[in-house]
Amino acid sequence: AAVMAGQGVEQYRHAEFQASLAAFDRAIELAPDVPVYYTNKAVVYSAYPRYKQVRPERECSLQTDMDYQVCLAVKAYLSNQQGLEARPLYWRSRVALAESAFNLQRYDESARLLQEAVASIPTSWPVRARLGEVYVKTGRPGLALEHLEESLAVTKDRGLSVPALVYLGRAYRDLGKPEQAVQPLERSLKLEPLGAYTP
Repeated sequence: AAVMAGQGVEQYRHAEFQASLAAFDRAIELAPDVPVYYTNKAVVYSAYPRYKQVRPERECSLQTDMDYQVCLAVKAYLSNQQGLEARPLYWRSRVALAESAFNLQRYDESARLLQEAVASIPTSWPVRARLGEVYVKTGRPGLALEHLEESLAVTKDRGLSVPALVYLGRAYRDLGKPEQAVQPLERSLKLEPLGAYTP
């Protein structure tokens, strides 16, 4: 299984996506309880839209029930869902499924999965930051504040803090508190003077 998964990773690097999917399928067949195989397969599905030179994914390109890119997002979601079912307590699978749910505009599910991940690994600043970001993007800025502040308490004012600072500023803005929004945004500009980070 590990050999097949390694082949899948190598084929992915060479933009041989269909072969990569087949390799991960074989790895899953041999070791169905290894969650990273499902996650890697989902990554391949998610990569198709970014690589226009790659031949379209076979099944999604032949079906007519949904848009091609939606089909790819559904396949990524289902693969991540299988990975979580294989190892329900593995937080990385939960976060991967949350990302897939978000891509399908299943925002409540995405937030719930991230909340569950935070509950199992409360000191993970990236997961807290992502949960705060999801809350801001889905119009629930009040719920975002605690998670963004907790993330920033770990990263302090380092480059890693920029996304959380930007979303903290947006959260305060969306709550109608422009004065409080200014400070985190100014801090983000000190870390990234050109304001290159665009959420």
